[in-house]
Amino acid sequence: MGTAGDKWDDEFSVIGDKGEIDFIDYENDKSVCDYNPVEEGPVVISAPFPFVDGKPQSVFMGETAFDSITIKNTTGDPVDLWTKIYASAPENSFTLSLMKPPSANSDGNTSQGFIEFFDLEDRMIQPGETLRIWLSCKAKVIGLHTTIVNFDVGGDKLERVAFLLVEDKISLSLASKKPYYRVQRKKQFAVDVFVTGSRPARAMDRVVKNRLGRYDIPKDIRELVESKQIPDAIKAGLTRDNYASYFKHLLILEELQLEEDMRAYNMENIKMRKNGKFLSLQVPGLAERRPSLVHGDHVFAKLACQDASETARVYQPESLIAAMSLKSICDLMLDTYFTSSKSSGLFFGESSGPLTSKCGDFQGFVHRVEADEVYLKFAPEFHLYHINEKLYNVQFTYNRINMRRLYQAIDAAEGVELNLLFPSDSPKIRLIETTPLVPISCTLNEEQMCSIE
Repeated sequence: MGTAGDKWDDEFSVIGDKGEIDFIDYENDKSVCDYNPVEEGPVVISAPFPFVDGKPQSVFMGETAFDSITIKNTTGDPVDLWTKIYASAPENSFTLSLMKPPSANSDGNTSQGFIEFFDLEDRMIQPGETLRIWLSCKAKVIGLHTTIVNFDVGGDKLERVAFLLVEDKISLSLASKKPYYRVQRKKQFAVDVFVTGSRPARAMDRVVKNRLGRYDIPKDIRELVESKQIPDAIKAGLTRDNYASYFKHLLILEELQLEEDMRAYNMENIKMRKNGKFLSLQVPGLAERRPSLVHGDHVFAKLACQDASETARVYQPESLIAAMSLKSICDLMLDTYFTSSKSSGLFFGESSGPLTSKCGDFQGFVHRVEADEVYLKFAPEFHLYHINEKLYNVQFTYNRINMRRLYQAIDAAEGVELNLLFPSDSPKIRLIETTPLVPISCTLNEEQMCSIE
């Protein structure tokens, strides 16, 4: 902005050419439409098209929406005002006017007298006077319409940003009628003691020479990360002395995040259906690999009736056994199950008493995956006492094979020379001897030969 003219009485305000609008994230940047007239100065300017319930106002495509902007001079002196639309998206979708835009039912004379502008020349606002101008938007395309209106008030530069959402009947019908709410995290039940399931058969002629280690996550590091603390090995940064420890701790953080991501797919109060020698489980999103389950993966299942808060809600009596109390049924099933499991050597973990042995956690392996359904196989006794009407809580796990290979690679790196791990710190100069290049074509010049070598 500046002045123009050959004489002092021809001077007037000038605002630069039109600008461009990038994407404005009004949801995260609340300051875009948060104006405080007290801090801006004695001239109070209203905001057009205010938000409704935190969202822009909407208008149907093909219509013209308009709103007024009031500029009030609260000072005791006249104030010069220059107004201009700095930028609009889509371009030229917003206009200014001194008259209220005519409605669709207005007569021809009213429409002929209506004039639109992209900028309004200098106007003088007297003390205590309120000037009203109109901002209009022609909704020609579907989507969010945005404009920035600049005001030059006595040399002070102010702006107002306006948003308007253009929709049609189809997009309006597809809009959500329910307010957004964050889905509650599925609870994770601790699996310290469980009954092993039936693994898929392996090839008989497969010989394992170098078996991968388990590389379980240390309990103290897990508790440290869960308490939002950073392990000391990571705080110290990567050095020549802590190469293996540093990267192992980074892998542990990655594994803990994978566990957290898999927790979002846990299922509660679901049924499993007998399908031959397997139990089939419907998993929504499995076809899109959410979660990703393949042959050989395993899940943990637990009777939903063991959760006291769900007792009255989840159990559906549909048989003679249902006439018994719910607690008696769970205890009877678990007592029978664990008695046979211990005698057959299927029980995994250390038992410290009756309460520990009745944890009710069962491991099931994935034997087949079809679209959105997986076929699981648990211990034989689990299938024997299973009823299709029973409800379970299912917890998914990720396949650790790739992470275990990474741990193994880090262990192997401890036997590698440090000059290979930290070549920039090596004081020695490595000389690599190359064999002479014998080109197939004899038409290569010296520069071409050099680039190939």
